[in-house]
Amino acid sequence: MLRIDREPPPADLALRPRREQCRCLSSWVANVAQTADGIRWLAARAADSSPAVVTQDAPTLGPSSRPVRGEALGLAFASMVADVDRRLALGRARYGVELHTDSGRDLLVDAYQEALDGYLYRCAAMMEATEGTARHRLLRELVLRARVDCAMLRDLMGSTP
Repeated sequence: MLRIDREPPPADLALRPRREQCRCLSSWVANVAQTADGIRWLAARAADSSPAVVTQDAPTLGPSSRPVRGEALGLAFASMVADVDRRLALGRARYGVELHTDSGRDLLVDAYQEALDGYLYRCAAMMEATEGTARHRLLRELVLRARVDCAMLRDLMGSTP
């Protein structure tokens, strides 16, 4: 059993304003995650069945697999095309193949995990921005949109195709 020599999050955390909850939890998790034992402890504390932390096998392409490149680039804003292309290349370098449909992975789980990461990054960026500035207001809007994205993806995972 791993022992973490860190104070647990405050018991009244759920009663605090959302901004303070986000700041408190981010700080606590960052503190615990500074060591390999801390990371293992956090992983063990997470529900194994939660789509937020489930791990999946590497993609395997079958006869019905189709590359996502054309559709993704076709739907992207012009300013995004080069960045989408770079992300696809990064995926190819990491996994040996570009993103495909029917790859043996649950793509909604992947999307949900990425959306959660995006939500957390946006929270952190908002916390760094000076409150009351246009940047802070825009980041707050992006945090709220990311929250909706996460909720919608979570709902989709529970529905039938």
